[in-house]
Amino acid sequence: MTQVHLLKPRDDGGALYVRVYNGNGTVTIDSTSFIRNEAADDGGAILFEASNKGKLSTSISNSTFLGNVAHGTSGGDRSGGAIQYYRGGLKSSSTNVIKTSTFIGNQSGDALSTVNQQGGAIGLSQSSILSPNASFDANIFAGNTVYGADGLENTSSKYKDVSNSTNVDLGSKNVMNLENDPNIDDSLFEVLGVTTPQTAVNESQVRAGINHEVVPTIMIRPGSVADNTYQGQADLGDIGQRGLPRDKDHGSIQVASILYDANGGTFGLDPLGEYDGTEFYLRNDEGVINEYYQVGYLHKVVPVQNSEDLKLSREGYTFGGWSRVQTTDGSRSQTLTEVELKSATQRVYAIWIPTP
Repeated sequence: MTQVHLLKPRDDGGALYVRVYNGNGTVTIDSTSFIRNEAADDGGAILFEASNKGKLSTSISNSTFLGNVAHGTSGGDRSGGAIQYYRGGLKSSSTNVIKTSTFIGNQSGDALSTVNQQGGAIGLSQSSILSPNASFDANIFAGNTVYGADGLENTSSKYKDVSNSTNVDLGSKNVMNLENDPNIDDSLFEVLGVTTPQTAVNESQVRAGINHEVVPTIMIRPGSVADNTYQGQADLGDIGQRGLPRDKDHGSIQVASILYDANGGTFGLDPLGEYDGTEFYLRNDEGVINEYYQVGYLHKVVPVQNSEDLKLSREGYTFGGWSRVQTTDGSRSQTLTEVELKSATQRVYAIWIPTP
């Protein structure tokens, strides 16, 4: 049998390595996607290092980190699958802001690991008693992984997202450590509505590179713990990664949606499959689809869906349109023809007229 060797990338910072040894350094990253970068050691996508007398300040916002890997070959235990922040010595300083960004499926360590890694997305590491300082606001962390000293994925680790954090946050300040919540079976589906995350154009208006390509992003699931739930005090800005308006959603983009309520009827739709950022629905405990999300972006004006496309029906009734007011007697309030999408999901109700 032929022996096969996996060739890994060299050194630190799979896409970007910033080191400040003396003096001051400032780095600002906004509306950028780091996808499937690898580092042999630390910082799968980025390594930020402040050493000796270096003073480094960084800010990351409206950015996406998907599938980055830090293999951790030097044996450190906070390699940072997406980012490592490293502070070397007592005279250096490392001050970092991470907000409105999405960290999905990043990995710290691998099958050759000899330590228990912490921080599948972000590792905070230091050579002295003083660690880097990092603040987190309105970020999404899901599906990140760490490896243990036995070379196996450490599924029981409480540090899959950030190396110094185990507390579950269901959207108050971040969406973080969902896998530490016993009531959540699948963190990816909970936030993204998918089991296999993928980037897509998602109506983005932001382009980059010599080919002027659209910068890809990851949509979030409407009605999830990430949807318009931020309660912190940070300034999140008015524009997300797609170049479109944002408000209180977590992660790099803002979604907005209409929730169609069948109001006693049912949607006879086929199983959804993987959520593509345009529509979302699930069967309830009785196996019935009675709610349907139409998804877009903030302030987009969309025509309401017709009942035929949604396969909407109710025995003994005729569909009479959509209303913001729920009625049970077939009375017609103002019938909607279009809706402007807003931060909070807008619920509209089917109007049912009894069949004579």
